[in-house]
Amino acid sequence: MNIDIITVNKNSGYQFKKTKENILSILETESRVSWLIIDSKSSDISSIILSSISPSNNIRIVKAVDSGIYNAMNKAIEITKSDYALFINSGDTINIDAFRLALLKLKIIRTSLICGYRLENNNLLNNLINYLQNLLGLSMPSSHNSIIYEVKALKRHKFKERYLCAADYEQYLALKKSNHRFVYSKRFKITNINANGFIAKNKIKSYIEYIDINYLYQYHIVSQYWQYRLFILKLLKRFNSKIIAQ
Repeated sequence: MNIDIITVNKNSGYQFKKTKENILSILETESRVSWLIIDSKSSDISSIILSSISPSNNIRIVKAVDSGIYNAMNKAIEITKSDYALFINSGDTINIDAFRLALLKLKIIRTSLICGYRLENNNLLNNLINYLQNLLGLSMPSSHNSIIYEVKALKRHKFKERYLCAADYEQYLALKKSNHRFVYSKRFKITNINANGFIAKNKIKSYIEYIDINYLYQYHIVSQYWQYRLFILKLLKRFNSKIIAQ
């Protein structure tokens, strides 16, 4: 059993450097792990950082223009020949002990997807909200960058590129509908996520897509939950803008 860590990068600057150092340290000790980098022809400092990485048997670098993060991730899915894949965005880091534990679990049970959960820069409120959402079944069991996917499942159910923020959620529901087995454990704190990433900066768009996707899959009650969250978020943004104006 082998696994590709997949990182898509576009002008992520020193965020990419943090991820690079973390993954290279994992490659030193994990012979089953490879790193696949999809770079959208970056023009910032991350292009210099990328040039410092020497391609090898367990590191592949692909430079190609993409139409968005999910387009780049789909390109990686087409390229990878590993059994499993873990998507790690620029700025994210892997918790090595939890990662090893997840790999051991995979070796024993051979499931389609194994889900850990993520820590968002030690933000206790975000982590509590995420935990409650998972408990109530109101969202994914974890974000895509804390899920180890079976590559065969990914190749059958790629990310829908019409979604800018929530294609991973649509994919999760598609996999669930196709009876793929998920194993979820809060023991697997696989990823420390960069809380300032693209989706974090586009919460309103993300919630709108969640509403659309839930209606598509006939989850009307869940859609109402995301409509409520969207309403609260818009109120908070309006209130915050008034404070700044004063």
